[in-house]
Amino acid sequence: METEMTSNYTCTTHDSFPFATEQEWKVLEKKDQLYTSFSSFLWLSTWWNHFGSAFKTRIVIVRENGRIVGIGPFISGSVCLKRIPILRTIAFVEGIATTYKDIIYGEKEQDAICQEILGHLRTSEIRWDMLSLWNIPEDSPTNTGLNEFCKKYNLRMVQPAGIKIPVIKLTKTFDEYLMGLKATVRRNIRNNMRRVFDHEAIAFNVISKPSIEDINRFIDLHQKLWNSRGKPGVFKNKDILAFYRDVLVKLADTGEHIMFEIQHSGKAIAMCSRFLYGNTMHSFLEGWDPEWKAFGLGKVIDILSIRYAIEKGMTEYDFSIGDYKYKYEYTDHFKTNKHYMIFRTKYAYSTYMTMECCANFAKKLIGRK
Repeated sequence: METEMTSNYTCTTHDSFPFATEQEWKVLEKKDQLYTSFSSFLWLSTWWNHFGSAFKTRIVIVRENGRIVGIGPFISGSVCLKRIPILRTIAFVEGIATTYKDIIYGEKEQDAICQEILGHLRTSEIRWDMLSLWNIPEDSPTNTGLNEFCKKYNLRMVQPAGIKIPVIKLTKTFDEYLMGLKATVRRNIRNNMRRVFDHEAIAFNVISKPSIEDINRFIDLHQKLWNSRGKPGVFKNKDILAFYRDVLVKLADTGEHIMFEIQHSGKAIAMCSRFLYGNTMHSFLEGWDPEWKAFGLGKVIDILSIRYAIEKGMTEYDFSIGDYKYKYEYTDHFKTNKHYMIFRTKYAYSTYMTMECCANFAKKLIGRK
C-alpha cells in the first residue's frame, strides 16, 4: 500500500481489494450522482473474490480529513505482442459485461478529486505506459479531468469512437409512452402481447427478490436460447457463471436486482434480469425457450419490464451495451460512453501506434486472401 499527501487530500493505493473500507465506500456511493450497480462495493468486491487473483489491483482512495471523497478502481495489465508484454497499462476494474466504468465521486469537488487520482497515478511508484480507460459515462467529470490532465502534462491521447447506449426517457404513463412510438411498432407490440397472453395457461410474474433458484432458471433459458443460435452464451464459462450467480443474489438482497418471468403451465418460457439504481432500470440479459420463437417473447418481456418501470415512477430505462437495431424501435435517445488511451511517454505512444498499424495491415492482407 502506497500513500501520498497532496494539498488537502491523502491518496492511498491498495494492491489488494480494500474490504475494510466497505462502510465508508457505501457512504460515498450514496453521494455519487452517477452511481450504478457496476461501481458499487458489492459488485467490485464480488469481482475481486472471483477474479482478483489473476490481476494486480490498484485501488486509489482519496481522503480529505480522514474521510473518503473519491475512489479510483483500477487494475494493472499489459498490451502484449504474441503473449510478450510490450506496454504496461492501467485500466478500470473489469466487471464483465459492465456498461459503465468510472471514478467514484462524492457530491463536491469532483474535478479536484479526479486530478488528485490522476496525479497520484502519474507520480506514484506504479509503473505504467498507458491509461486505457473505457466506458466512461458521457456526463462524468472524468471526461473533462482526463483532457485537463493531458494538457497539463503534455501527454498524448487517443480517443477511439465511443459506444452508444440506447435509453428511454420514461413518460408518466405507459399509454403515453406507447403513443410516442411509431404506429408500426405499437401494432407489433400489441400483436405480440395478444399472441402470448391469448394462449392458454400463460402467466406473468415480477420476481422482486430473485433467489438462486430463480437465477438458475434464468441462466438455463439464456443458455438454451444462445445454444439454439449456435453460440456458447455468456454463462458457458464456469468462472463467469459463478460470479454472476453470486453477484445477482447479492444485488437482489439490496433491492438492486429484479427479474421478470413469463410462464406457461407453471414452466418458465421467458425471463429477463434488470438492475435498479436511482430512478433507472438497467437492462441486463434475457433468455427464452427457442420453441416459443414465433411468439416474440424477447420483445414481450422487454415491453413488460418497461411498463413496470413506468408504473414504479422511474425516469429512465437503460438498454445497456449493444447497439442493436431493435432497441431503437423503443427509443430514439442514446448516451455515448467515452474511451481514452493516454500515453505516459512519446515512446509508449509510438509503440502502440506502430502495433496498431501492423495489426490493421495484417487484417487487410487476410481480407485480400
